Amino acid sequence: MTKSTQPASHFEIPEEVRAVRVCLVADPLSEKPWSGSGVPVGDQILATTMHEFSFLPLTARPLRLDGRQFQAEVYSTGGTDWRIDANDWLLARIDSDDLRPASGTQIDFERELRQGARVYLIGFPGDPTRIDRTLAEQMKPQVFSGSLVAQGSDGPRTFRVKLDDDASLGGISGGAAVVLDEVKREAVVVGICRGAAVQSVGIGLISWTFGREQVVVRPVLSTPQK
Repeated sequence: MTKSTQPASHFEIPEEVRAVRVCLVADPLSEKPWSGSGVPVGDQILATTMHEFSFLPLTARPLRLDGRQFQAEVYSTGGTDWRIDANDWLLARIDSDDLRPASGTQIDFERELRQGARVYLIGFPGDPTRIDRTLAEQMKPQVFSGSLVAQGSDGPRTFRVKLDDDASLGGISGGAAVVLDEVKREAVVVGICRGAAVQSVGIGLISWTFGREQVVVRPVLSTPQK
């Protein structure tokens, strides 16, 4: 596990937040060096977004995490249409003995959050067309700070975070959305990053995911059946 780096921000990133484990996720069946990010939410359990992959529900297939290849079995998803924000998540069992949340990190997708709460987004942003797989797998996760500005438009399992600074967060999909428990001084993963709240469309089919408002989706946590 590597510590997250800190981009320029108006707020200092707490050490507890920087210690949250986030994985660089790559699809071995794709030519892209990485597909996005993923969050360990239990022993051998990874949460990420559906739109990153050509996953079929409840199927097993290879997956690369932080440069190592494992077998992944998707056992729960948000639904069949990942274009709906609240549906865009999956849980997969990974055959890795050391895949688990960092010590001192809570996973709580049901935690009540207040308007204006400080939220940190952690993942691997970047343009996969400009870097090869070897260099990509040496990257460290980055932390972006913002505040909760609104619940999602499609139900209580999504909310929006307004970043303190403009950023292009391609590649951060599936990364961790984190708040700090000020009493226990523990980082709490409250959701996973889904993507920009508004995508401006350019010429033809070109679109950009630049923007300060990002959507966070909250998976329904469960464990795989034996």
